[in-house]
Amino acid sequence: MPKTRSGTADAAALTIALTTLALILFLLASGPRAAHYSPEDPPAATGLHALERAAEDGTPYRWTTGQARFTLPNPGGPLQLELQLAAGARQAVTAELSGLVDVRLSLGPELRRYLLLTPAQPGERVTLLLTAPPFTPAGETREVGVVLGDVALRGGGAAPRALSLAALATAAALSLAARSATPVLVAAPMAVLASCALLGWQLAGRWAAWPFAPLGALAALTALVAAVGWQLWQVAQQRRQTASPAPRPLPPAIIVVGLGLYLAAALWNHRNVHPGLALDLGIYLRAGQLALAGQSPYDPPELHVIGVSFVYPPPTVPLFAALAASEPPLAYGLWLIGNLALYLFALLASYAALPGRPVRGALLTLIVLGLGFAPFLEALAIGQINSLMLLGLALFVLGHNDRRLAWAGDLGLAAVILIKLTPAALLLWPLARGDWRRLARVAAGILLLALPALLCYGITPWRDFARLLPALFAGVPRNPYNQALAAILTGLATPGSPAEQAAAWLGRVFSLGLLASWAALCWRRRGDRDGAALAFGVAALTVGSSLIWYHHLMFLSLPLAWLGLTAPRGSRRQLAALLALGLIQATRPIEFGLGMPPWPAVAGYLVLSLALGVWLWQRPGHTRESQL
Repeated sequence: MPKTRSGTADAAALTIALTTLALILFLLASGPRAAHYSPEDPPAATGLHALERAAEDGTPYRWTTGQARFTLPNPGGPLQLELQLAAGARQAVTAELSGLVDVRLSLGPELRRYLLLTPAQPGERVTLLLTAPPFTPAGETREVGVVLGDVALRGGGAAPRALSLAALATAAALSLAARSATPVLVAAPMAVLASCALLGWQLAGRWAAWPFAPLGALAALTALVAAVGWQLWQVAQQRRQTASPAPRPLPPAIIVVGLGLYLAAALWNHRNVHPGLALDLGIYLRAGQLALAGQSPYDPPELHVIGVSFVYPPPTVPLFAALAASEPPLAYGLWLIGNLALYLFALLASYAALPGRPVRGALLTLIVLGLGFAPFLEALAIGQINSLMLLGLALFVLGHNDRRLAWAGDLGLAAVILIKLTPAALLLWPLARGDWRRLARVAAGILLLALPALLCYGITPWRDFARLLPALFAGVPRNPYNQALAAILTGLATPGSPAEQAAAWLGRVFSLGLLASWAALCWRRRGDRDGAALAFGVAALTVGSSLIWYHHLMFLSLPLAWLGLTAPRGSRRQLAALLALGLIQATRPIEFGLGMPPWPAVAGYLVLSLALGVWLWQRPGHTRESQL
């Protein structure tokens, strides 16, 4: 661990480093830059027809539709926009430009160059809207607007404000990550050098294709995740050194057969279920692409379909925009590797948070069973964001047990709340304990993590998301893939019948009962030194939802670890954990192979919730520790 230094020294070193980076960025961005596009290679745009050539001399051009939207890279400084436009067959037409510039142009039949000057723009991308009255040429069925030739945007002399802020934020995040393993006098220069290398690569010729902010966000996120992983590995290793001797191992035949069946179910899912599932990462990338183009990532309420449309709050959009700015193969690869790493870190955090002296071999057991857990493998296959959420939840539990990681845990819960909203119910735990500092840190984390989306996209996405909330909270009770208890009971009843209404009410009572149990446990266990009650909170939030896809059950790996790995060998608590794990693991082969409802999953999470709740309610009390 690095030697502890004062916060003043850290702040001074970081200030000097960021000032140095700002000067270097000024020098790197001081030269002229230009982006030029031809009809053969147009800019990112909507509302363009296919490439055509003039019959006389073969000059390439494209017709626009009635409205064309262009997304152009910002070279920085005052801008010069160049457009080649013509009215075409109509001889004369008035076109209107808006966005980057607001002007009306009178176009003639031949292509002409129009040069327009605009002041400096803050973003790394600028949007230009070209509108013209559409018409249908003789002998055609399509509607066209105006003829478009070359497009160019010139500027330079200064970096766009968004690039400058992104560079400084990236350097600060990299410095924070490096600070976890090195002194600040080493971490800050390392962060500046890494940021300068990325800036030099981007400004040297890739600025037109690659915005810096997504690249910096990915670099910073990777560094921070690596730093968190390093800290978790150290904490887990410290726990392993204090582990108690393992009890006599089970006969090898039982281990081989049990593990073989467990992994066989996961393999069966991968071969028979995963290929038929939609890729959620595709939904995320589409949302990111819309955000990069200056459009809303959300479908209108009348077109919104849960499972098909983007449903996450606006603070997640910058992450998906960063991925969408990459080439698809790179985005898929980064997402796959990142999710696997985050899940491993979540398992490490779950292990490190376990109370008492862990049994030797518990970490290996958790990793092997965790990597073969069918809900996790399904989430990995479809590109879900669950690994990041599970890590945030595990860090929040660990932050209660290890106060050195309290900030990381509170920031983790803030991230989870901004992804899913309902985990805000976990704040009942610090509220019951009167841990006001922890509540304040979570609130500060929420504001900090929500700020990038607010600065980049404004308030509009928040309004669009708010309009979707009623549909999100209502869920999809008759969807056959929904494994919530209410959904399964509703699916057995005739639509519109009293039985369906009774099933829906039973589901609501079940969910409210779980939340009430969680609140009661928070109050009863408020003096506990460990975070066992939080494990039940995670289970209650997962299984009390009105919408449970199978991959959501990967969140139960945390309460399963608390129930099974803290229990004596052969105890009823450990047997309940194994039974719940086996039922959840066997769900997909029974559901898809035999065509039955997913009752094993329901039975599994009910067994887990009941066993964990009973254990916590009957558990002897602990002395409450001092607060930070």
